[in-house]
Amino acid sequence: VLKALLKDSSSSKSNRNQDDAETRALKRAAKKDAKVQLELLCADYNTAMEEAKVGMKGSRKVTYLLKHGTIEYPECFVKEKKSVILLPHNYTVAFEAHCKVWVARIIYTVREDGTQGANYEVIPVSKMGKEQHELSSKPKGNISLAFKCALQNSAEAAGGQITKTIYRPNGRLYIGVFYDSMQDRLRDIFHQKLVDGSLGQLKPVLMRKLDEWLMGAEGDEASQPRFNRA
Repeated sequence: VLKALLKDSSSSKSNRNQDDAETRALKRAAKKDAKVQLELLCADYNTAMEEAKVGMKGSRKVTYLLKHGTIEYPECFVKEKKSVILLPHNYTVAFEAHCKVWVARIIYTVREDGTQGANYEVIPVSKMGKEQHELSSKPKGNISLAFKCALQNSAEAAGGQITKTIYRPNGRLYIGVFYDSMQDRLRDIFHQKLVDGSLGQLKPVLMRKLDEWLMGAEGDEASQPRFNRA
């Protein structure tokens, strides 16, 4: 009886190891596919993958900046703790998560009180590196909710199961704009635009807020990553 139990235990362990090996192989293949998809996607936005790459400070995640967006409204500048961050209109990024590639963007719409509010849209990317707009989350007021909706749409379209991890996606991490490394990249971009005069005629209120945001990088308060949800 003891020999039979040991044999069953050994067989079960062997099966688990085989399952683990198959899972690791699938993940490696998915990572390889994701890299190809990101390269194709970045090419569609006329940018090289390495140029678009932005690592998130305090995290191992990477976000790819596809479009830096524009400063259209005073609401693009948001007070976050002790500093101000920029959430540009039409800011667009790509990222890899749940073994897939996704595009996320910020879109401003008019609120009932007449002010502009930031909305977030997440779009799955196909194996050919194309945005699957039919599976889009549609604009949502919260980036993690948008990511959750896109995950659900993608899973249902593939006939897969919706797992628990889908219900707590850290969309704020993946979109990158709330982290100092992306804010630093945006500061470099918009400072250069200001210098070369390519920003056009910004309204005085926008120019004042832009100056304040650019100068904010010199303060100590911009040195820590921010993890609060949108």
